[in-house]
Amino acid sequence: MVGPAHAAAIEEARRLGAAGWKVNGAGGSGGSLTLVAGSSATSATAPALARALGALDAGWTVLELAPSRVGVVVEELPMR
Repeated sequence: MVGPAHAAAIEEARRLGAAGWKVNGAGGSGGSLTLVAGSSATSATAPALARALGALDAGWTVLELAPSRVGVVVEELPMR
């Protein structure tokens, strides 16, 4: 079950050629939506997807993330 705001975002992502998406939570208030930009020349880039989502709802927080090529890195910060 996906709420109307997430459904609209998925439709826009599909229209722009996103490679995929995943709704986490119930798809309503407090839920999150992850989109994967496409890799072909006709697919949406991450910035294009971010702009489109911002235009759909200015209240959304759009984070442009990318997978790490080196995996998880844990850094120990000095105690104050």
